Amino acid sequence: MKRLLLGIIASILLSTSVSAQEPLVEIIFGPRDGDNVGTLYAYENSTIEVEFWMRTAPNVSIIAIHLPLSSKDEYVESRNGINLEYPPMEGWNVAALSPNDNSPYQGYTNQSLIGLCCPFGMPRYQDGVHTEGEWWKIASYIITMADNQTLNTLFCDAFIEGVHPYSGGNVLSEFNVGELDPSTYTVQYACLEFRENLCGSYIIGDFNGSGQFNVADIIASFSRLAIGSPEPGMICECPPGSGDDWAVAMDVNNSCAFNIADMVIAYQRLALGEPDLLHCDQCPPTGP
Repeated sequence: MKRLLLGIIASILLSTSVSAQEPLVEIIFGPRDGDNVGTLYAYENSTIEVEFWMRTAPNVSIIAIHLPLSSKDEYVESRNGINLEYPPMEGWNVAALSPNDNSPYQGYTNQSLIGLCCPFGMPRYQDGVHTEGEWWKIASYIITMADNQTLNTLFCDAFIEGVHPYSGGNVLSEFNVGELDPSTYTVQYACLEFRENLCGSYIIGDFNGSGQFNVADIIASFSRLAIGSPEPGMICECPPGSGDDWAVAMDVNNSCAFNIADMVIAYQRLALGEPDLLHCDQCPPTGP
């Protein structure tokens, strides 16, 4: 009787510990602010990046990953591709799948990628992605936003779980673990907010706000980088919601930053007539 009672107590304690166990794999689609999902900010018709973050518990390794994401057609105009982060995905055999409208959810388009760590032979723990409790950025999805949106409103239905277009599978395909038994994983998705384009109309490369791009902009922007003056003709918050105000007109290589690389390209454009100047996709000018 005593042995039976001890067995019952042990079973209760075991079930309690299992139910209280932290998820072995956590996934975030969108910006990560500490352990919380942030909000994606976008302008109408802007191109933005949806980040894919993952962390694994100690001794847990992921050897095959499917990264599916479905985005709502009402908010997204087009899906342009997927970027892998290195070194986390170094050596992985990756097959990127084109966006398709076979999502099981009406009004959404599926966008996905498959990563296989060890396509030849048996995968090993050390071959997989194991972050040992740290957050790692694994990949990002590139999407272009639609127009005619309600501004300054949170849309938390913009991104939902996608599926494998062939098998219908979801996020994770296969675990390889050390001492732990793989159980559940958690997936969180960012909300989306459209902001008014505070940058307005500007000429790319026009540092001093004269309405044209010329050698005076090269001189002024070089001085700005070297000694912190003069002030740009226009600054604006870019990307929206970031709190980062800077001379967006002087990003001429679509890096969404102003630095010496922009100076080199701007000079080459004036001196040689090439390359083309490319504005920051997250903060496009509203005028010519």
